[in-house]
Amino acid sequence: MKRAYELAREGVASGNAPFGAVLVRDGKVLAEYHNQVTTMTNVIQHAETGLLAKFSPRIDRATFAASTLYTSSEPCTMCCGSIRFAGIGRVVYGVTESQFEQVITGEVQAGPLGSKEIFARTAPQVKVLGPLMEAEGLVEHQNYWPSHVNPARMKRMK
Repeated sequence: MKRAYELAREGVASGNAPFGAVLVRDGKVLAEYHNQVTTMTNVIQHAETGLLAKFSPRIDRATFAASTLYTSSEPCTMCCGSIRFAGIGRVVYGVTESQFEQVITGEVQAGPLGSKEIFARTAPQVKVLGPLMEAEGLVEHQNYWPSHVNPARMKRMK
């Protein structure tokens, strides 16, 4: 998880949002990626989907199934779908989506389904654990979002 948070900071340093992902099997890092939505001007370049797009041609399904994906924040619905279709066996996330959305809006949001519920309904074989080291990850969001939130988004969310 520490490496996922480091990648989130690298994402911010390169002009992107604070999200990182690391794929690990048997204690060995197989792949890592940070959010690149802004710099690639590509809305699907989240940490998880970007990692899968870049590395799935080189990683076979059996390896994905035996691996753990560590994500700095709870995967969104889009990322859950990508994780499911890649066949990743285990997901561990840092910050819950509701916690980082609260940093953005200043209030608790009734947002979309959480990743645990998405996987329980669509891919119950995927083990989902989290939050892990959430306080450390929240710092990344607290440092980033106040100066990067679009005011129009804030009004739509309230």
